[in-house]
Amino acid sequence: MKAMSKIISIDISQLKPGMILGQDIRDNPNGIILLSAGSKITVKALLAIKKFNIQGKCLVYTEECSIGSQENHHQEIIKQKISRQVPIKINKRDLQARKIYKDTFKTVKDFYNKSGINANVDLYDITKAAEGIAAEIISNHQVLIQIALLKAVDNYTFSHAVHVSIYVSALAKFLNFTTKQLQEISLAGLLHDIGKMDIPLDIVNKPGKLSDSEFSIMKEHVRYSFNRLCNFSELNDNVLSAILQHHERMDGSGYPQKLRGEQIHHWARLLAIADVYDAVTTDRVYRNALLPHEGAEILMGNSGKLDMQYLNIFLRNMTFYPVGCKVVLSTGEIGTVVALHRDMPLRPVIRITGEDSKDIRTINLLNNLTTFITGIVKD
Repeated sequence: MKAMSKIISIDISQLKPGMILGQDIRDNPNGIILLSAGSKITVKALLAIKKFNIQGKCLVYTEECSIGSQENHHQEIIKQKISRQVPIKINKRDLQARKIYKDTFKTVKDFYNKSGINANVDLYDITKAAEGIAAEIISNHQVLIQIALLKAVDNYTFSHAVHVSIYVSALAKFLNFTTKQLQEISLAGLLHDIGKMDIPLDIVNKPGKLSDSEFSIMKEHVRYSFNRLCNFSELNDNVLSAILQHHERMDGSGYPQKLRGEQIHHWARLLAIADVYDAVTTDRVYRNALLPHEGAEILMGNSGKLDMQYLNIFLRNMTFYPVGCKVVLSTGEIGTVVALHRDMPLRPVIRITGEDSKDIRTINLLNNLTTFITGIVKD
């Protein structure tokens, strides 16, 4: 087996097709991985680097090598690189995203409550909130997604609307929606459950499984949502169809119309994925929340009910454990996510720290299949 001689550092501007990266290339300051360590540089990759105006130096292998040798060197580089990193601090972008999240929660709460007593409430504030989410998702979807995953607010009815808006906006971004479309589908996420204001509270907040009759009443919330919103001239058919049909399922088992497949508006199919994902990864009175990767498994188990094409895009692109997220491992150790694998987002690289906050070791979950994440630490 041919062994690798060494790796060298070169300017990113000197990269050429055929070279093998010895480290990740990221979109700074967002930290999004554009090219993973071990990737072979292509003409398309060079165009992406140019488009994102990536500058500085990077590590490359001096020659082609065996997969085994390359992986060993790759792991050593990851260890060296991560061991030099300082603890991740909250920056201005994080603070801005947190403010958007909290302000949106307040706006949604005010809108839902006012709607319950005043049918003439206007959409101005909640539309602006949707535009704020869309703008932040376009800028850097990872930060808002991390905040949503941490479930910063406990009130399910209103926080669920905010989380769904974040997730569906991120999915729309992955599908190259225009800015206007992102704003609209974000608004659909914020408004999709407004009809629950017309459902008796003892059913909405019941700490257990609904009876058949109670579930029949609960299912009416999608019609109530549509009825509340259809008279707003600001809402187009895409938004209204998404809200009315987000509980329809690809196999025809959903409601209210038992639509199937292509009969379901494509925005509603996106909203359904976001709705289910947040519902299963949030604490409820009658059950504990699933972890992000467990929620992803639930989605995969519902592939016959959810749009498979959109679902694959969601699972492939979602940052389930964003860089900077603190997690608990099955070993009992607490660590910080410091790197992601593009095709395996559920198995990140974790930096373990001791009680004195000093680094102990780094573990790549992709290569340690017996170790897994068992919890998320909320700051």
